[in-house]
Amino acid sequence: MVANKTVKIFIEPDEEIVFILEKIMQAGSSRVILIVPSTAALISSAVSLKILSRRLVDTPILSVLVCDNEGASGLAKKA
Repeated sequence: MVANKTVKIFIEPDEEIVFILEKIMQAGSSRVILIVPSTAALISSAVSLKILSRRLVDTPILSVLVCDNEGASGLAKKA
């Protein structure tokens, strides 16, 4: 895993959490930026974000979620 290169991962609106996690794990970096559209299923509920955070907490990967949806930040705080 490359420790000093940040990888941008673009999330599709209908992409499932399993495939998002797979993209993150295969990124080959310890830092990823998830670029999420405001209509994405990932940010439609706190459950998806909780699953994502629980899976990533046990890895050395630092992830940043970027979205232009104000409701997403509230859900992220709950997760």
